[in-house]
Amino acid sequence: MNKNLLIVGNGQFAGMAYEVAEHMGCFEKIDFLYDGMQEAVGDLKDMERLSVKYSYAIAAVEKVQERLDLTRKLEESCYRIPVLVHPKSHISKGSSLFKGVIVQSMAVVQGGATLCNNVFVCAGTVVGSKAQHGAQPPRHCPNPK
Repeated sequence: MNKNLLIVGNGQFAGMAYEVAEHMGCFEKIDFLYDGMQEAVGDLKDMERLSVKYSYAIAAVEKVQERLDLTRKLEESCYRIPVLVHPKSHISKGSSLFKGVIVQSMAVVQGGATLCNNVFVCAGTVVGSKAQHGAQPPRHCPNPK
């Protein structure tokens, strides 16, 4: 399995995902996929075809429901959905981060916090202990990554 990441999206959320993934230093290649995006390696219709070149993919668009829908399509196309955490952030033991979560630099996720699928945590944010964030109630979250 390769260590290539495909960021599905454009605009500020895709840029945020790229920055975090780049700072993590664990991906060999990082590219974008989105309709009409000049820097992209393809359009959304190319998602399944590109799964041979990219083992990992993450949805990085503004609308929550679109992120969830894209994540479902990515999983159906056999991509692994990572959790992206900037190395200059702090994730406490006992917190749970689920697939597609992106945490920017200088953020703090305190112990006991739960971040469900596809949650974005902006730079400098503090997610309090026992906080639960996400588009779905935590009881519906799959196993954390």
